[in-house]
Amino acid sequence: DFEGIADDGLKVDVVRKWIKAFLTDSEAGKSGVWRKQNAPLVASLESFLDKAPLWDRAQKAFAENDYEKAISSLKRITVMDPEDHAAKLNLASALANTRQYPEALKAFTAIRKTFAGDADFHVAFGHVHLAMKESDKALEEMVLALEAAPDCQAALDTLRDLGVLAAIYENPRDAASLLSLIHI
Repeated sequence: DFEGIADDGLKVDVVRKWIKAFLTDSEAGKSGVWRKQNAPLVASLESFLDKAPLWDRAQKAFAENDYEKAISSLKRITVMDPEDHAAKLNLASALANTRQYPEALKAFTAIRKTFAGDADFHVAFGHVHLAMKESDKALEEMVLALEAAPDCQAALDTLRDLGVLAAIYENPRDAASLLSLIHI
């Protein structure tokens, strides 16, 4: 299995299979003494396995644009594992998509340290600030997004929409002729 990782990457289904095999088939996994001595690790591994159906349900709900169903599954995941920041990020996005901005703001704030420096995180967080009419905070997030990825088009577009940047076109009648955005 390890040889395939170089070609295919580490897939979550493979990791789940390995963890399940370890917990059910290995001497350590079957040992009550080992499980007791490593209780936090065992709880974490079992939680990872138990969250799988909820993750699948949430991903399916996102694919169907059923954000309420996604929110329900993601909330259950975050209750099962309060340290699952990926679930919290997806929850924050789903809350934003359902216009539950105060809840989305709280969720984004809770995981800020984990995702600091990720351009997409800052753009999404900034859009929540915009929706709540907090343009200065949105501007700060867009700046952080551009610091993380100077070519982040979503941040550039938002800054243009906020009036901070202006688009310069070689041919004003051709949208594809965008040369740059300048600070005004």
